[in-house]
Amino acid sequence: MLSVSWRDRLLRAIDTAAPLLILRGPSGFGKSGLLREWVASLDESHHVVWVSFGPDPVPAGEFWIEAIAAAQQAGILPAHNANAMSNAAAAGLLDLQSLAARLTAGRNCVLAIDGYQATRPDHEVLDEQLVELAVSHPRLRIAVTTRSSTQFTSDRALLSGVITEISPAQLAYTLEETRLAVGGDEAAERLHAETGGYPLAVQAASALAGRPWPAATTKEVRHRMVAVSLETELWKLTDPAFVALTCLPPFFDSTLAESITALTVEEVGQVLDDLEWHGFGQSHVLPDGSRTFAYVETLRQSIRQRTLAELGEASLQRVGAPTVTWLRSHDPASAFTLALELELYDEAAAAYGWLLATDPGLCTGEDLHDVLSAIPPEVSVAQPVLAFARGIALISDPSLAEAAPAFLSRAAAPATRELPERMTEAELVELSMATIALRLLKRYPEAGRAAHHAVTLMRTAPDDARSGNSVLTLMLLRQLLFTLAQAGDFDAVQATIAWAMSVTSGAQARSDLMVGMVALDAISGRVAQARELAKRNPARPPELDQDDTPFLMELRSSGHVTLDIESFDFVSARAAVKEIPTALAGELRPFHDWILMHAALAGGNGRAEATRILEETKLLCRPAEHAQSWADAVLINVLAIGLLSGGDHTLVRELFALPTPFPGQVAPATLLALVLTGDSRTALERLPELREAEGHTLRSLTALKTVAAAAALREQDREQAEVLLRNLDHAYHQHGLQLPLLYLPAHDLDGLIEEGRRLGLVSWTAFHGKTIPSPRFVTSRVARLTEREQAVAEALLTHTNRHQIAKALFVSENTIKTQMRSIYRKLGVTNRREAIDRIVELRLVPGVESRSPS
Repeated sequence: MLSVSWRDRLLRAIDTAAPLLILRGPSGFGKSGLLREWVASLDESHHVVWVSFGPDPVPAGEFWIEAIAAAQQAGILPAHNANAMSNAAAAGLLDLQSLAARLTAGRNCVLAIDGYQATRPDHEVLDEQLVELAVSHPRLRIAVTTRSSTQFTSDRALLSGVITEISPAQLAYTLEETRLAVGGDEAAERLHAETGGYPLAVQAASALAGRPWPAATTKEVRHRMVAVSLETELWKLTDPAFVALTCLPPFFDSTLAESITALTVEEVGQVLDDLEWHGFGQSHVLPDGSRTFAYVETLRQSIRQRTLAELGEASLQRVGAPTVTWLRSHDPASAFTLALELELYDEAAAAYGWLLATDPGLCTGEDLHDVLSAIPPEVSVAQPVLAFARGIALISDPSLAEAAPAFLSRAAAPATRELPERMTEAELVELSMATIALRLLKRYPEAGRAAHHAVTLMRTAPDDARSGNSVLTLMLLRQLLFTLAQAGDFDAVQATIAWAMSVTSGAQARSDLMVGMVALDAISGRVAQARELAKRNPARPPELDQDDTPFLMELRSSGHVTLDIESFDFVSARAAVKEIPTALAGELRPFHDWILMHAALAGGNGRAEATRILEETKLLCRPAEHAQSWADAVLINVLAIGLLSGGDHTLVRELFALPTPFPGQVAPATLLALVLTGDSRTALERLPELREAEGHTLRSLTALKTVAAAAALREQDREQAEVLLRNLDHAYHQHGLQLPLLYLPAHDLDGLIEEGRRLGLVSWTAFHGKTIPSPRFVTSRVARLTEREQAVAEALLTHTNRHQIAKALFVSENTIKTQMRSIYRKLGVTNRREAIDRIVELRLVPGVESRSPS
């Protein structure tokens, strides 16, 4: 039997306590149970007002509103008085003395407050108010349970006898009480040593009396014992079948409970009231008025294991299917794992769609990989979404990533078939997964076509179907929009976002869409539009950002940091990039590096930063079958500019040799390479071709024309320079761009600004006198070496004189002398030693990383 002396000792302490009683201790110390038992023992001369709080913070006004509501429910306050007092509390105008007088009118009153730790935001104010009420109203007793060690710590109140505190040490079982509870000196001493007299553990051990002591860690023992203790009391209260059927999910609502049990909604509500009152779980009322309930987790896990072991397969599936369906819109991760556990693979596939749409970050990790690895191979083949799930789990683990493509290829299959004109929600989820799989496999053109089809299906769906699936549709749109962007289809991106905003009414959904709009507008060059959207949807502090998905957080941060560098705030941008979380497969990493490259260009170390990024990303070492994404092309352009700023033309040539479906993105660097080698005329000749290249955005076109304008001024072609400057004036002024100014040497930039000013152009006039970072470019112009000069340059590194070079190249020494004179002129040097240093510095000879012997 349970120790009577433990309860008697504490109940006597409560009986003789001061007007304000504090039961202080962590969960499991029996505070709530003791307070309930003491309240139940009071005679009819006492009113009881019981107020209970959950984990959510409760400000002072809300605290008193809850207390007033409890007093009304107890029949102490009439409705009209309660309403008036609640309104006053909400406005911060409640007369507490008047409230206390009404509570104690004609009888003693106990104000019992369970879970007082929830009042942390205003606990100092409430502490003082409760102490004042306890002092000023002798017929009012206040009893509080709290887990906090910082509430009611006023020495004055404690010393004056207003407060009695029962601490964790007092709530714990003594060794003698433990002996009485479990019987046997040895078992009691071991239990007491392991638990320190932890009340729930001692009570659980009493329930297990006579059974073998479990061999496990202290924590496991305690949790198991607590669960058994709770179960023992639980079966006295309610039907075991109700708990067995509702313990599968981590929480549930009354509608789900009604559908899987034989009870009505009213009966379910009564059961949940009883369960909560007796401490077996906690209810939460949602904004729409519905109620969810969560069992104490140790209790739920204990009963759940028994349910899974004892309930037949048919019964499990009958209960599991509606449970997973309900749970997937509330907690997709739990719905997914539960469906796999119950081998409900269709439901698992549907839940995974919600999981990926709501939070790609939840789709990775060891726990999920372990669950997925248990799926039979034939199921993965038959269920593309589950194959996708396995692929995502594998790709997130570097040690397993090589196995991911096989599963992602299966997942991509639905997008490679002939696509129908209409789809069910499940088919649309499957197609969306397939587009992401193609994207992760770097099959961007196919991914773009599939994403375009999926978006078209969403846009043309009947209004009733679209409204029913709007939450899932909008969540999947995040991934589909990014797929379209990676495929370079910005027309489709803009059109889709405009459509989505027109059909979306929810504030949060619109906010999430604007996150994507800010990021994609900023990166693609519509900076002014991105800034306007950012004002309506500002960056949030980190503690609020935790509510976002990792993908959304990364997208949000990338957009706002891009706006920072467009304002030339490179210090903040560099620091912010380090704090940006990395979501699914690190796909936004190229944008992070793109931001860092601009900061490096502004700081004059573009070449070093570009070299570092190339080494880390292995961009030049990727297999041929790995196609470039639009983000890769965006990054390659600025990497090339960084290398050009340091005169490294060899690595630039390697970057330009990479096959890309987006040559427009690399066009600015292509033109700049010609300009920096003194070939401005060729640059201007190539301008029409580069302007029409595939994959351009507003940003790349603006950068291309900026470099071309500099080339025109170098060639003294003022007419073409004026045409370009006037065109650029519109882009810089209307769209708020500035970054392309970093792509020019200082003397070229000064020339453009001066010419634009002379022409009276708004943006160029505004740039005059403005502090614009001036990247350091290699100052001397390096014209291209001819094929024969290139051969001589290579021979210079391995031969000691002209005679040896002439002999190696089968030409006369006079020919070598003439070619070396041309090389010296192009390199801006005057002797052989300087020429060798310059050839090595500029990497004009492939494969040379350090000076060769002279």
